[in-house]
Amino acid sequence: MLLGKDNVFVSITASPGKDNTLSILSTFDKQLNEMGIARKIVLGWQTHEQFVKNKPQDGDVGWVTTRKGNRRWRRIPYLVNVRNEALEPLMDPAVVNGTHSFDKILFINDIYFTAHQALELLHTRGGRYAAACGLDFYHDPTWIFYDSMVMRDSQGRRVVSSEYPYFGPGKSRDALLRGDPVPVQSCWNGMAAFDARPFLPPNSLRFRSIEDSLATNYVEASECCLIHVDNPETARQGVWVNPRVRVAYKEYAYNAVQEWPTLREEVKGLFIRAWSSFFSLPWPKAKVEKAYEKWTAENATRHEPGKFCLWDEMQVLSKNGWTLLL
Repeated sequence: MLLGKDNVFVSITASPGKDNTLSILSTFDKQLNEMGIARKIVLGWQTHEQFVKNKPQDGDVGWVTTRKGNRRWRRIPYLVNVRNEALEPLMDPAVVNGTHSFDKILFINDIYFTAHQALELLHTRGGRYAAACGLDFYHDPTWIFYDSMVMRDSQGRRVVSSEYPYFGPGKSRDALLRGDPVPVQSCWNGMAAFDARPFLPPNSLRFRSIEDSLATNYVEASECCLIHVDNPETARQGVWVNPRVRVAYKEYAYNAVQEWPTLREEVKGLFIRAWSSFFSLPWPKAKVEKAYEKWTAENATRHEPGKFCLWDEMQVLSKNGWTLLL
């Protein structure tokens, strides 16, 4: 154990699917028990298919009416509940008390990574951060940066390209090109470390989604972006991407990105840098701006502090996962 078994608490929330995840987690639970590692593993019983069979009713939250007139559960509020459930041990006096607490929280997606990469991320900037993320990649058909829905540069702009160097002109791109920790306003990228203090009582920071009334306009914001907006440590310590930590959702993509950037990427990156600088990219999404203006015009008291997190699409739950609505 690189961190020491007494310094770690594992929290996992899972629901049944077509794979054998629950069986694997049951075995993992036994292994953690044998190692003497504290944990809470919640093996849910309800599949997506069972969840979506219960149609949204008046008074429910977390749903939209589609353009076809159907009521559908939004994906993001569902994920909010799952992530917050994983944080519940922080409210347990047996886990967090006067003699035992935590310095960091590490969230890990279904990625390929190593323990040393997790340690590298935890030690980003000597541990001085509100949040620190790696870079995550997906193979489609060549490996590309994945989490563009969440990543926002130091100016709150989305990435300009899924290929290196990802960012438009500014501090974020300059830091990435130097190989330094990259200042951003938001990231997740498969693996994210947080200063634990805001999540602990009495503050108890938790994930949230945007209001249904805004989402009705077919815009959405990830809970993984909004958490940085709500985190009081963001302004004090900053959010950073550690480009030395590169993870992926496929094994062959993971192996490929450990040598990064390649000469081909650097050459192609020169053209991406040139045209994004010449055209001052990325531009604001007109659909997002229009939707937000419409929402605030309907009620002058409405305000979303995480406006820069908004994305021009809607994601709803389906029986096998989720569906994208444009």
